Amino acid sequence: MIISCRQYTRRMTDVRDGHASVWTRASVRLHHFVCGMCRAYTQGLDVTVATLHDLPQEPAPEDTKALVLRRLREKRGG
Repeated sequence: MIISCRQYTRRMTDVRDGHASVWTRASVRLHHFVCGMCRAYTQGLDVTVATLHDLPQEPAPEDTKALVLRRLREKRGG
């Protein structure tokens, strides 16, 4: 049985971290093979992770951290 897109996005992190059962790995791979939207989602996530990984490891200035946190809270509605 093919898992849903929601199940795919929840389970693929476990698969990538090596914390998934054989069944979970197989179901994620099958869904990835048949669902173009989830392939695109995964590709976008891969680009995001790679980009974040390439950022300098220096701490952000305090005013930058405060601005990012404020905007995230605004987007979340709180």
